[in-house]
Amino acid sequence: MSEARHNRQRRLAAITFTALLTSAVVACGSGGSAGGGDTGAADGPPQAGGSLRIGISSDAACLDPHQTGNHNVISMNRQVVDSLTDQDAETLELAPWLAESWEVNPTNTEFTFTLRDGVTFSDGTAFDSSVVKANLESIAELGALSALGAAMVAGIQSIDTPDPRTVVVRFSEPNAQFLTATSTTTLGMLAPASLEAAPEALCNGDGLIGTGPFTVESRTPDSATVLAKREGYNWSSEFAEHTGDAYLDRIEFRIVPESSVRVGSLQSGELEIIDGTAPQDIPVLESSGFALEARANPGIPMVLFLNREKPVWQDPAVRKAVQIGINRQQLMDTLFTDLTPASKGALAATTNGFVDQSEQLAYNPDEARALLEEAGYTRNGSGLYEKNGQAVTFDVIQFYANETPTIELMQQQLAEIGIGVEIRAMSSSESDAVEAAGDWDTIYAHWTRPDPDILRVILDSTGENPYRNAPSELDALLQAQAVAPSQEERTQILGQALDFIVDDAVLIPIHDFVNVWAMTESVQGFTFDSGSRLKLYDTWLSS
Repeated sequence: MSEARHNRQRRLAAITFTALLTSAVVACGSGGSAGGGDTGAADGPPQAGGSLRIGISSDAACLDPHQTGNHNVISMNRQVVDSLTDQDAETLELAPWLAESWEVNPTNTEFTFTLRDGVTFSDGTAFDSSVVKANLESIAELGALSALGAAMVAGIQSIDTPDPRTVVVRFSEPNAQFLTATSTTTLGMLAPASLEAAPEALCNGDGLIGTGPFTVESRTPDSATVLAKREGYNWSSEFAEHTGDAYLDRIEFRIVPESSVRVGSLQSGELEIIDGTAPQDIPVLESSGFALEARANPGIPMVLFLNREKPVWQDPAVRKAVQIGINRQQLMDTLFTDLTPASKGALAATTNGFVDQSEQLAYNPDEARALLEEAGYTRNGSGLYEKNGQAVTFDVIQFYANETPTIELMQQQLAEIGIGVEIRAMSSSESDAVEAAGDWDTIYAHWTRPDPDILRVILDSTGENPYRNAPSELDALLQAQAVAPSQEERTQILGQALDFIVDDAVLIPIHDFVNVWAMTESVQGFTFDSGSRLKLYDTWLSS
């Protein structure tokens, strides 16, 4: 493994999970299926050719799927990188992709994959068992440099390749989430040349080589990433609607931070698709004939992650007061459409193992004040609660432009109780540096993955612990659910972990994350993957 690979900058990867109990999908306009669908009323068969222009709200510094966790960037690299398995967005059923079949032993410690024959990377290199072994070992060796990936493959004992088409992965303990993890871009397959490339080059798309239907033509961070169709692609998963080459010739992802500019570019015909459609723009676009597609992200919803190294969060009374001092329904009724639900627990409602904890999260300002006063806090001259001369105030790192009104209304709600909030708005890349330095009280963010193991990756204080959670009995519970030998045992342990997270106010859930995509009627075959990222292999443009 190259030294350059080990020197990759730290990136927390985003996530995509096992088998959900339900899959919440909301769609309006002409769309309607869980995975998206035909958004217009085009007649006749799909048409090949054309360039699809997509306006998205933000970019990230890195395109490499083994490093990045940015939601929009995963929608880019998903078109370039295939995975061993694929997961249906609606049923969460797994299907063969680069692996044509697999076997799992009863204890979830041994996974045997039989690989598809005839697959090649876009540089002509053959895909075989040695490449799978190299990718998994590379991710494992990255450790903190690939927090999500390292968590997915933690505990690998051996990887055997008895022949070019067979891979046997053995774990020292049961790994309940590994099979589903093989459907993510985080464990997506890169060519041997990519594994040896400099990390900066891969982040910029240079040398990023996959087996997917598109290749990286060019990339200018914070401006545009352009993908070009690869000729000769013929190994789509069974969830795809066709075989052979992709329909589109090119896909251009343009970075357009301002929501109003994205909407204007869609209306003028400069773009075919935009993301992050603001609630106030939805009725206008729908009445003008634009199609809308939205799917709630599974995993950890939009929450306030608490930096437990900060004094303000040492007292559980303060954490609990904030948790029940936020009127989530008022936030939804005031700022969102009915496409976006208030959080009902530590997991989004679309996540496997979801438990409705809305009763514990119910708005109760009187109880919030009582908790603070029973803990010895009194009001100061500014109306804020304080104790030992320290006022109850905290800052919020906010890098989702469309969510600024949400934080502002939360700020007003908590001020009425006697808790101060300072909003620190910044870009996603700026927040990475602030987060790494620990210079923050709370970060407003979400994490997407269809498997509840995302809680372990993010909250286990003995792991990467990106949000500086405090050591507690939660660590053992999160570790235990990951190695549970049966689904029944895993569900039981997970329920205990969810209770602890809410009862101890480990984080503060606000609302499920829903990204509303708007598009022209020319866009056909628009689909999501199970993590609500774009899959554009079946997408085409009607004339």
